[in-house]
Amino acid sequence: MLALRRNLLTAGEAHWARGDAGGWEAVYRAQLEEEIDGIVSTQATFLAVAVGVPVGTATAIIDRRLANPANPNGLEGWIQGVYVDKSARGLGVGTALTQAAEDWLADRGADAIYLDSTPSALRMYARLGYVINDEPHLRKELH
Repeated sequence: MLALRRNLLTAGEAHWARGDAGGWEAVYRAQLEEEIDGIVSTQATFLAVAVGVPVGTATAIIDRRLANPANPNGLEGWIQGVYVDKSARGLGVGTALTQAAEDWLADRGADAIYLDSTPSALRMYARLGYVINDEPHLRKELH
């Protein structure tokens, strides 16, 4: 999974992957270990394998927000880090990973799912019912 994540972050299409911050691989590995060991219950990472080789990954995260009329239980889902190796693109792997993440989030009570997309994946997400939100996501670097 680390190799797939590295490919995602170096492909250059994801705006949030730009930068040169070192140390992320060790933190990512620790996050996966916590998830596998059951320490983290608000996150699930899915792996697609073809002929014994990892070809795709996606992570679902439950985010607890303040309850509001559009989200009465305060639980929102985020899907992050969807990546499919070039050798498996166009075969439905991204769709299957996204749907697995959606099912996991729905089973845990998420009222809505958010994700950021690269331009090349927008059509897939539109086919799955995602719409571009009218609220811009803003970002500020703290370090």
